[in-house]
Amino acid sequence: IIEKDSLWYRGRGYKRQNMEMKDLFHVPFEKRGKIGVNRYSVIGYPCLYLASSMNCCIKENHCTTPICISAFKPTSEFIVYDFTFFPHVKSMTEMWSHLYIYPIKIACSILVQDGDRGNCFIPEYIIPEYVLHGTIRQTKVSKPLGIAYTSTVFFSKSVTKESAREHINLAIPAIQIRSKGFCKSLSKLFSLTKPIILHLSDCINESMFKVQKDELNDMTFNELEEE
Repeated sequence: IIEKDSLWYRGRGYKRQNMEMKDLFHVPFEKRGKIGVNRYSVIGYPCLYLASSMNCCIKENHCTTPICISAFKPTSEFIVYDFTFFPHVKSMTEMWSHLYIYPIKIACSILVQDGDRGNCFIPEYIIPEYVLHGTIRQTKVSKPLGIAYTSTVFFSKSVTKESAREHINLAIPAIQIRSKGFCKSLSKLFSLTKPIILHLSDCINESMFKVQKDELNDMTFNELEEE
């Protein structure tokens, strides 16, 4: 369950001044032809990708330049499939359910070889793509709206349950397809802040990074304006 008023973040490489909230939402439907291959992605199908921390946003974007980040806040709780490696289980039944799909989690988390990044075909993304296809079909008839998964940029020998919570991603496919603009269901599901520009030099200094994070979370959360 993704709780109401929990904080999530989305980042994009700094492209221009005065980036707006809509620039940090999913790819507009009229530009869906630009959607390429990614983990938990279907070519040409818009998805909203969020991270559980600003630090995760920076790592996922492989940024070498300033990054624009907005904070997102769910307006109501919703359900996703749990593909994280440290799931919160309340019973033995839930534990067996997670163990049952654990091989699929591993198959969806294979690291991409450095030389393969940017290719039109990346074999490590085949199984996550199938999983997202199934999620899109299931969303039409059931409650789960997307997938929560542990970020692969965080994998190391020192991974702990506590630190992994800061590196969770959400992949939420668009529900209502339109000719242009954004998914109305997702725009109503989240309120978000105007993006701020975060310089990488600020991220090196932990105290300054905390100031930036507090500033972002204290900003006013607004609904995405419909065109």
